Amino acid sequence: MATCSKSKPFVLICYLPPYMKHIITILLLFIAYIPAITQGICSGNLGENIFTAGDFGSGTAPVVLTNPNIAPGYTYTTQVPNDGSYSICNRTSALAGLFPGWLRIEDNSADPNGYMMVVNASYEPGIFYEENVTDLCENTLYEFSADIINLIKIGTSNHSDPNVTFLIDDEVVYQTGNIPKTEQWVKFGFSFVTNTTQSSVKLSLRNNAPGGSGNDLALDNISFRPCGPSSFIGLEDESTNIFLCIDDDPLTVTADIISDNGETFAILWQTSFDSTNWEIIAGNSSSTIQHTNFEVGNYYYRYLSAGNELSLQNEKCRIISDILKISVLPDTYPLQDTTCIGEQYQFGTQNITSSGFYTENFESSRGCDSTVLLDLTFIPFQEIFIDSQVFDPTCFGFSDGSITITQLTGGYGDLKFNIFNTSGVAASSDLDAGEYSIIAYDKFNCKEILNITLEQPEELVIELGMDTVVRLGEDIDFSPEYSQIFESTNWNVNGELDCDDCSSVNLLPFSSDFVIATVVDENNCSDTDSLFLTVREENLMHLPNIFSPNDDGINDFMIINYFGRSVSTIDKFSVFDRWGGLVHDIENQTIDSGGNLWDGYSNNKTIPIGVYVYYLKLTYINGTQEEISNSITLLR
Repeated sequence: MATCSKSKPFVLICYLPPYMKHIITILLLFIAYIPAITQGICSGNLGENIFTAGDFGSGTAPVVLTNPNIAPGYTYTTQVPNDGSYSICNRTSALAGLFPGWLRIEDNSADPNGYMMVVNASYEPGIFYEENVTDLCENTLYEFSADIINLIKIGTSNHSDPNVTFLIDDEVVYQTGNIPKTEQWVKFGFSFVTNTTQSSVKLSLRNNAPGGSGNDLALDNISFRPCGPSSFIGLEDESTNIFLCIDDDPLTVTADIISDNGETFAILWQTSFDSTNWEIIAGNSSSTIQHTNFEVGNYYYRYLSAGNELSLQNEKCRIISDILKISVLPDTYPLQDTTCIGEQYQFGTQNITSSGFYTENFESSRGCDSTVLLDLTFIPFQEIFIDSQVFDPTCFGFSDGSITITQLTGGYGDLKFNIFNTSGVAASSDLDAGEYSIIAYDKFNCKEILNITLEQPEELVIELGMDTVVRLGEDIDFSPEYSQIFESTNWNVNGELDCDDCSSVNLLPFSSDFVIATVVDENNCSDTDSLFLTVREENLMHLPNIFSPNDDGINDFMIINYFGRSVSTIDKFSVFDRWGGLVHDIENQTIDSGGNLWDGYSNNKTIPIGVYVYYLKLTYINGTQEEISNSITLLR
């Protein structure tokens, strides 16, 4: 029993029992010709283009100089056409005086010399293309189409869009509507059925939109073809082969053509060796053909079909199927190769080290048994010279080293190279310090290996020491340890520093914080260390409660005692007698004076002994303030 699988709509590939193996049945489901006057663009297969000049031809001249007389009522010009004129050219930029709002485009084909029709529509609607077609088949479906592009650039205002009507025998059958400014070619058209007595038609294209600003278009690939049902053959992608081995059985291709109402169709098979030049397979108009040629090569098949034998002989009435490509693979492959003495040549299961002829059997990727005949030559090694530029990493632990090949010479030509680390990973830039190998080889695989070492720079290290504790106002010296010569040290501290970039510094800290030091060398490599410095703020200041200003040199002044350099300024110090009278007052005094608050005099006059009241407000170096009110006893 046969087993079948569906590979695409309307295609069945069936595998029959071994005695009929490799038979492929292609089921072609034909739709009936639709007896309507018109319908959309053909959705099935098409025949040859009856308009052989529908692409306007090609030539080396950028603009056709002779009037082709294809647009009745229009004037031909070799420059940019004005309203009511047209040109045939391969690019709009070749037209002298091209309007700023027009696109610079080429014809819509792969031919660099192909032509297109450029139309500047007339002020009034009118025919700008017309052709008469004869020798058609009656009651046959045809497609009439053309590629059209609006020549006005996107965003250009106050320019009307083209609007084209397709006519058959002067009767309107299809309208494009306004063709927008998309800067893209668009295929417009329709299909229609000739009546039972119709063998010729007049096909026309008419401008509908008014002229003036806009209504400018280009036209290409005008096509009038017979249209038929979807006609599949082989696989969905016609660039995909059916591959056969030279010892395979014959391959049968069957076309079952079935219409909705049971009509049958005449078939004419064709074959080709290049998919361009086709020959009729004589004497074979049945629904099947057999591929029996198993000489190595490519073979193409297609078929023509029509409603009857008479129509089949008329190229204006028949349609063309998709193409089936069959590739017959060889079973023997000669191979000639050359390699360098000292190398091992892997050939199937053989590791070859000397010149000679060798044979190995393989199974191809398509499942065919094949034999490879190898003619191998080993040639003497020829030295390869490698010049390189090596850059070590700039800093310890960095991955910015590089190896650059500046010149490769010698060998047998076609020199190439790879750079590998010790793990076999290819690399050339952003390299760590370490060992690398440059392997250069020529077209015969002669190799030269150059080993390279990227040196690790000496590590730059700074060590500040352990965390420490000081009292507010206490200076501390920092003398870090360094691993090598350096350029400068940058300090990040909270306090008064005697030098910003010195290797050793004295710091008067203001509060507890990190002390951070960064050392930098001549290559801009750096290292950073830090410690936490705790600043205690207790028992920073003491005031006496008695003094004797008698000039005996003992306790002659009221002096503020403070720790280190903890006090910044005396903001205010005032002394009052028992009746509240002000006897002494100072403001905003820096502590540089030594801390003398009062000499026991008032306005340079002695005052009586006794108890006096004072008020003191001061600011510490960290910005905090303290206020004190107390009494002091003055003696003589």
